[in-house]
Amino acid sequence: MLDEEVIVKDAKNGSERLLILNIIFMVLLPAVLFGGNSDLATGLFIALGILAPLNIVNYRRIWIDAPTGTIRLYLLSVLPFIISFAIAIVGIFNNILIPSEIGSKGFFRLDTESTASIVSATNSVLSVLTPELVSLSAVACALSLFFVTDSRYIIRRIFFFCVLGAAILALFGFIYNALNMIPKFILPSFGKDAFSTFTDASQWSAFAILWLGGAMTIAAYSAQRYRLLTFLYSLKFISLLSATLLLFSVLSVGTPIEKVFALLLTSISYAIIGLDTIPTAENLERHWTSKYVHSKYKKLKLSIAPICYLTIALITLLSAISLGIESYNNQNEKLITSEGNENRISIVERTNVLKDAQSLLDSRANFGWGTGSFINVFSFKQGADLGDAPFPSPESDLLQKLVENGYVGLALVIITPLVLFIRYLIKHSFSKSGIILFITSLLVAILTVFDNPMQSIAVLQSFWIILIGTFKWEDCEVK
Repeated sequence: MLDEEVIVKDAKNGSERLLILNIIFMVLLPAVLFGGNSDLATGLFIALGILAPLNIVNYRRIWIDAPTGTIRLYLLSVLPFIISFAIAIVGIFNNILIPSEIGSKGFFRLDTESTASIVSATNSVLSVLTPELVSLSAVACALSLFFVTDSRYIIRRIFFFCVLGAAILALFGFIYNALNMIPKFILPSFGKDAFSTFTDASQWSAFAILWLGGAMTIAAYSAQRYRLLTFLYSLKFISLLSATLLLFSVLSVGTPIEKVFALLLTSISYAIIGLDTIPTAENLERHWTSKYVHSKYKKLKLSIAPICYLTIALITLLSAISLGIESYNNQNEKLITSEGNENRISIVERTNVLKDAQSLLDSRANFGWGTGSFINVFSFKQGADLGDAPFPSPESDLLQKLVENGYVGLALVIITPLVLFIRYLIKHSFSKSGIILFITSLLVAILTVFDNPMQSIAVLQSFWIILIGTFKWEDCEVK
């Protein structure tokens, strides 16, 4: 199904209109406010998060065709994250970070004699509740996409505005860096490792990869324009142009693995688009072009577009392979980090962090040490080889999740998408555009093993929107 096959090209009810606005604001507002790494962005994000469940209730009330049990299924989907929030609250009452004194000097120690299964090793209630509320808001918003709409056109509209916003931020980043190179041209600084409005370039790269996948999905879903002029005025061209901006932003500031993933995603997407536009009888009929083609010459002329797409796919694939091999053979990079980047921890430091964190995980494998506790508990296990300064993060979302929330916390995060994925496999076949969405989600999920992109609220929300959008894409009716 392509966008020209969509019959109803507008929101059917007020809930779909609110859904569009809610998601766009919850993706782009944190992105503009330093990638979500600010108190203002966090507060606004949590406040906007309440709109999603209210919209679900309103949808069931005003839309006569809303499926029975919508509210119940929505709450069931969000329940694991509510349980995670409840566990965090229980941990607050079992605080094992104990203030102590020796003479006139005060310090903190861990209560290693505590027998409680659920604990917290932080003395700040906000540092416990805020990450949980942010996660709950992000998931509640994304899941409202699954329950409120049954139209690919609505999902495509949401993706388009998010892609356009991300592309504008990428363009801003390039212009800002260019102006910053002009002598005596003083600009406000976002940080040493910043790009665009993001304070962390690696988090920007994950954000860009997500909406690069969104842009390529729109391009694959849009009708092919075989004439150059109509192509330049099409949604496909705008999507591909946005994807190019996002790709080059990752190539300019990303780590080797982020660059490789961005190139691979681009290669796969262009290959899918290219194969979909080869002038076979089936493709020409799908693109409403068969009635204009009556000769081999015209078919040959129409082959220019797929040849261009497939050529780009081949170039980006070879670039990804070359870059991957070069970085993997570099002992100081191994794809994970960029050699010479002082703002990222080295391969040796990552190995040492993993070793020291392993004992923390072994001590409390089920429920961990509590949300927001990594910086505290790791300072007690940190070896001398990592220096005196505490590590605020292991630069691995997966490792931090395991240390803070254990295997139970990790299971609570993945249970809802796992159920949706199993349902997705049983109920549907993969469409071409749906494959791009799935690969995008998979690549960024892999990044969480080697980096901490989910510490950015903008990345966290974007990931959940793309992931849930993947599962909903094949469900949608032709309207």
